[in-house]
Amino acid sequence: MYTPDHILDQDKIAKIKNLLKFRPKGLTISDISQQLKMNRNSVAKYLEILLISGHVEMRSFGAAKVFFLSNRIPISAMLSFSSDFILVLDNELRILQINDNFLKFLDLDKDSLLGRDITEPSLSFLQELPFSALLKKKPEQREFASEISILKNGIRSYFWTKVIPTVFDDGGQGLTTILEDITSQKKAQQELMESQEKFRSIIELSPFPISIIDPQGGYQFVNRKFVEVFGYTLKEIPSGKDWFHRTFPDPELRKLALQQWVEDLEHSRIGEVRPRTFPVQCGDGATREIIFRPVTLLDGTQCVIYEDVTDKKHAEQIQAFLAAIVESSQDAVIGKDLNGVILSWNNGAEQMYGYSAEEVLGKSIKMIIPSEILQEYDQILENIRKGGGVKNYETRRLRKDGSIIEVSVSVSPVRDGNGTITAASTIARDITERKKFEEELRIKEAAIASSTTGIAIASLEGTVTYANDSYLKMFGIKEEELLKRQVEWMAFGDEEKIRKIEEILYTVHHRGIWEGEIAGPRYDQGIVNFHLSANLVRGVSGRPLCLMATFTDLTPIRKIEQELNLNKQKLQEIIEFLPDPTMVIDRDRKVIGWNKAMAEMTGVSRELIIGKGDYAYAMPFYGNSRPVLIDLIEKSESEVKKFYPEARKVKDSVYSEVFVPHLYNGKGAYVWAKASPLYDEGGNPIGAIETVRDISDWKRAEDSLKKVHARLEATIQERTQALTEENKQLHKELEKFKRIGDKKIVN
Repeated sequence: MYTPDHILDQDKIAKIKNLLKFRPKGLTISDISQQLKMNRNSVAKYLEILLISGHVEMRSFGAAKVFFLSNRIPISAMLSFSSDFILVLDNELRILQINDNFLKFLDLDKDSLLGRDITEPSLSFLQELPFSALLKKKPEQREFASEISILKNGIRSYFWTKVIPTVFDDGGQGLTTILEDITSQKKAQQELMESQEKFRSIIELSPFPISIIDPQGGYQFVNRKFVEVFGYTLKEIPSGKDWFHRTFPDPELRKLALQQWVEDLEHSRIGEVRPRTFPVQCGDGATREIIFRPVTLLDGTQCVIYEDVTDKKHAEQIQAFLAAIVESSQDAVIGKDLNGVILSWNNGAEQMYGYSAEEVLGKSIKMIIPSEILQEYDQILENIRKGGGVKNYETRRLRKDGSIIEVSVSVSPVRDGNGTITAASTIARDITERKKFEEELRIKEAAIASSTTGIAIASLEGTVTYANDSYLKMFGIKEEELLKRQVEWMAFGDEEKIRKIEEILYTVHHRGIWEGEIAGPRYDQGIVNFHLSANLVRGVSGRPLCLMATFTDLTPIRKIEQELNLNKQKLQEIIEFLPDPTMVIDRDRKVIGWNKAMAEMTGVSRELIIGKGDYAYAMPFYGNSRPVLIDLIEKSESEVKKFYPEARKVKDSVYSEVFVPHLYNGKGAYVWAKASPLYDEGGNPIGAIETVRDISDWKRAEDSLKKVHARLEATIQERTQALTEENKQLHKELEKFKRIGDKKIVN
């Protein structure tokens, strides 16, 4: 039955499917009706829909009909239209089907794979999945989902993989594996986490008080150091107005500070620091001399870094210390004596190694050095005693949780006022993420190089500086012939094409992107159309770096479009052969078929109606937008009769006789109509067809026959009444003669 999703109660369908999911032995209509407390007829209707759509199966056990959740999958639909990677195996783990997307990714030939055992060593790309174990389970327990990765040509791709038990048309069973490429999501999640962690670490662990203020003057964020120095939390200073009233109780000073803040803000430029120094009253009542360093960010937000300079001498010491921290950002700064005993341990060291200062002060630095390289550090200390040091030495260190991290270490001697070496200072930078980033960068470079999409990079002036293998193969040019050439080479000297390329370059430089179709040379086909996406690549600061373009060959897409148009033409040719007026609509209720007989009956040509929807096909029949039979296929018979009283339903088709006033240029006609749903090979509704037949002559003959029959009935009734009257009169005469005879006998 053709039943659009918006007509059905999807919640009830979901409940029925969910109930069957946990009842592998199946349920009858009565069982489902009782457990879900639903009307038995409604349950039967929804089960019929699920049967036709292939979601459930029915088996007969004597007189009982038992329903099960179907294991069948429309393999052909998945293989043809899915953008995922799809692999179908039989019960012997032999490859039955593999779609083109998967073959392209594996760079393998389909004929070389079909029929082969997936467990062969040469087919190890899916060995992570427990196919053999799944086949040992019951069919209803074979479903499996997991995230896996595939290493191909040195590039690791990630997929969300689902294995579904499958029953084939011949009754055989197997497994269907669907792989969704989530590589980009994984990388994006990792980059986002890294970015958030860096922001949190830099701002929250900064030795400076920092606040973030939105363009309307609201305080969005203050770090721990801000609360520690000023004694105000974000709740106490939600806006700039609250800040100025608390920190500048003197009205005159407040007015001056506010005036200078507004003036500086009006003349500010993005990224430019605007330092000002003011005495500020803190939450504990103390007054501190503070240097304000506000900076306007790209979105208009203000980032303010504060520095306490109350004690000049102390401020100089702090300034030197903070300069070192700023210089090394999140680095660990450790002071120790010449025997390796820890004297100082900053926040960066706490974050990097997992120990608090209280846990390590007075203990040997060797507690964070792996045992196998202790001799290495002894040599460094000996070098420090002699006045030497090490710089950016890459080695390993041990965290509190036992994990090993990669670090870059610089160790320098510390001298007293007399120049005597008294201690050593170590600055260690965690380079674990950098190592991972370098690996990821190499992977990304390999991914670009091996991409099936043609990718080229050019300088801002339009000189080609890089092209991957797909680009070189696509255009049939060698790398040494291409590099350092201008992008206009693709025009082959054609002035019109050169102007087109120049327009694209101009758009990319001024708008940042150009996307569309462009013709280019292809070594084996001459000039071929490509989809081009050209972008202006910018650095972190927003400065333009280069131009990047990706090329996709449109030839396969054009072939698909041609096949689609050919199929539409074949459909129209088929319905043209039908003698009765016929129309066909797709699943979106748009007309895709309208034969000549229909055009003659309605007076509307095929060209005017093809592609129209929203009941537009009802206009030639009724003069307004209203449902016709083809729109009521999924309705119950009682609902159909509201529009067509003479209608009746037989299985999933609707029949009716109706007078249509606008046919034949307004003359009107009685028609017989039939509407039926259309399904694809998987049993899924894809549209509907309606055929009508002019029965006006038959109706007129029927009306004439009814009139003759009525006249005959009237004549018979009149004659019968006359005979009745004559019979009554005759009876009276007989009675009269009878009385006369009786009198004569008496006399």
